[in-house]
Amino acid sequence: MAVFSHLRRGGLAIDEEATQDFIHEFLIERAPSALKTFRPERGELKGWLYVVFKRFVLGSMRDRARRERLLLKFSGEFAVHSADRNDFALEELRTAVSTLTADERRAIDAFLQSPHQSIRDVARALDVSRWRASALMTSAITQLTTKLSTSEADLPSTAAAKPHGIRNQ
Repeated sequence: MAVFSHLRRGGLAIDEEATQDFIHEFLIERAPSALKTFRPERGELKGWLYVVFKRFVLGSMRDRARRERLLLKFSGEFAVHSADRNDFALEELRTAVSTLTADERRAIDAFLQSPHQSIRDVARALDVSRWRASALMTSAITQLTTKLSTSEADLPSTAAAKPHGIRNQ
């Protein structure tokens, strides 16, 4: 497909499986609503569709990169170094998870239990599109990170679990 050839020439690495996923997601989820915005008086459908699809792919790639950064931040930010801190961190995590929607909790659970911990696995487990699974994971991780960071900041430094590399002064 021309969009992927153009993006690959620009240096973006997209494997064949991802190209099929992008096409499927676009056709099923985005194309019906996107077609409502098409205006024939402004140009041909082929050119318009090329631009809309290219923007969809680039946006999806940005979302994937953002999600991966959040996962890295979330996984490394809350290191626990003692039993007391472990109990505290576990209770704070339970509290934070309880504020998520049922779908967000299911997405986190599916992610943690999947063999490859991928959005594709979450989408399959929840029987939703990868776009929906990605949105659920991004929302859940953002909320958990915010709630855990906030609860950690409210405690005295001796009780809070510190992120790697941060010391009391």
